[in-house]
Amino acid sequence: MLAGGIMMGFGMLSIAYFILYAVHVDLNNVFTYFWLVLGGMLLVSGFLIYRLYHKGDRLPKWLVVSAGSVCGALVLFFAIMIGLIAKEAHSQPQPDADYMIVLGARVKGDRISPMLRYRLDKALVYLSDNPDTTVIVSGGQGPGENLSEAAAMQDYLVQKGIDSERILMDDTSLNTDENIRNSIELIRQQELEAGIETGMSGEISSQHIILLSNGFHLFRATRIMKKQIRDMQEHADTTEDVSVELGEMTIEGLGAHSRWYLAPNSYVREVFAVVKYKLCGQI
Repeated sequence: MLAGGIMMGFGMLSIAYFILYAVHVDLNNVFTYFWLVLGGMLLVSGFLIYRLYHKGDRLPKWLVVSAGSVCGALVLFFAIMIGLIAKEAHSQPQPDADYMIVLGARVKGDRISPMLRYRLDKALVYLSDNPDTTVIVSGGQGPGENLSEAAAMQDYLVQKGIDSERILMDDTSLNTDENIRNSIELIRQQELEAGIETGMSGEISSQHIILLSNGFHLFRATRIMKKQIRDMQEHADTTEDVSVELGEMTIEGLGAHSRWYLAPNSYVREVFAVVKYKLCGQI
């Protein structure tokens, strides 16, 4: 009976969080409904268990042990993954990076969202302290956006005092994979052009790159980038195509702040995303 009460309590908490998120953010992200579904399942399961024990019946011991073991394993797995993601979120990169990639986030009409502003404000601090770092703003134009995320990001940085010549723009990408792939291509082109000017065409020197996003996103994003770079380097080794040759790259993450009530949804969603990307060979 106690188990049923606990499950119903967590179910109500999950539904309350869904309502909080819907009111303070929106329901554009399909994953948000996870909390509503989870809450409903917990409420129904808890109520059925409560009714069963109230009538004096008992669940089979093997079922209780099995269900408890599965739930315990899942909780442990999520706890470990969230710990790893949180650790990455608080990493501090070294100074004097060659490039900083700022991943895009939603723009509402012409206005950047709070999540994107947190990323850009974090970028401003690093760029101000490291004037030789080139910044890449990456993000295309999606539904409800009057301009691309990259254009909005560039405008914000320029208004805050960053020289437009320090900014490279990818305004076509629509997801994290494309953000990173297109940004790597911009770095490759930039380095090849620099090589032509110095008479070292086809040679790309080692680069120190910072990937900036909200903290919860960094664990997956940095691994996507490292995987894409490995794939490009292996392709260059196989084809002997110097046009795609990349030198050794040091990839570090820099995490931006996000609002406290976004954390449960963001971190749990990232666990599912990491598992999906791992199974699909994307990280």
